[in-house]
Amino acid sequence: MAVNGYRPAPRELDPINKVASNIRGSIRLPVGMTYHGIQLLSNITTSSKIAKVEVELNNEIIKTYTGLQLKMLESFKKQEQESGRYIVPFANLDARNMGGIMSGALVTYPEDSLILYITFGDLTGVANPTLTARAHWVDNSTPRLFIPRAYETTFLLPKSGKNVLNWDRDNNRAIARMHMLPDSGALTRLEIYRDDYIEFESDIADINFDLKSVGGQFAKKAPQAGYLHFDPTASGFNEKGLYPTAAKKSLKFNIFGDTAGQAITILVEELEAVPQVAEV
Repeated sequence: MAVNGYRPAPRELDPINKVASNIRGSIRLPVGMTYHGIQLLSNITTSSKIAKVEVELNNEIIKTYTGLQLKMLESFKKQEQESGRYIVPFANLDARNMGGIMSGALVTYPEDSLILYITFGDLTGVANPTLTARAHWVDNSTPRLFIPRAYETTFLLPKSGKNVLNWDRDNNRAIARMHMLPDSGALTRLEIYRDDYIEFESDIADINFDLKSVGGQFAKKAPQAGYLHFDPTASGFNEKGLYPTAAKKSLKFNIFGDTAGQAITILVEELEAVPQVAEV
């Protein structure tokens, strides 16, 4: 009997080559399947000691997180958590439909090179530090339509009140989420203008209420203390909610803060469309 199902298979990955203070270890990942997520299991339970986690596809870093950011995302998505277990996300398991789930998954081909890097901080106090990894994947059913990306950028608010961040325009990229964390004070409001037309305006209290409500019973989020989250996919229909970064003239984020000189760290989650070659 043939059954077309959705069964992400758990697999154990090869051992990491080294775990020690202030070094970068790596795991070469198998390819030819669609990745839904990678889990790191470690006796390093202080997330700040996982300094950086990177995913490299064909010699290009496509995802970068800190251990603190991975734990923040787990809390934001209201996922099950376990001390020492870090989830590197691909598929959107908090989405409401299959299209939304699959929009963040990473399709890999047999000829690809895929490497997971983990940079460790000072592991003083961790007796015999260890780390293993496992993944969930399914067989490829589509070509690689998108490359899921995650990266960190920074922005300085020179004054309190409104500050304008001019975003790079790109016809092939769309924002899934942005997580803004100031080093002091608080962020109070966000406005977004595309070509001088306003497309988003909300105070932080309204942003947080919407995150907790618009996703319904299964996709609602948990705003994290200190953060301003911009999540156009909060409804749970992720592939429909993606926020394009294309614009004819400009794409501007007006970020409001209550303190002059705030430095904001922004974790950006994006999808990049992959040009498809037409069959002859």
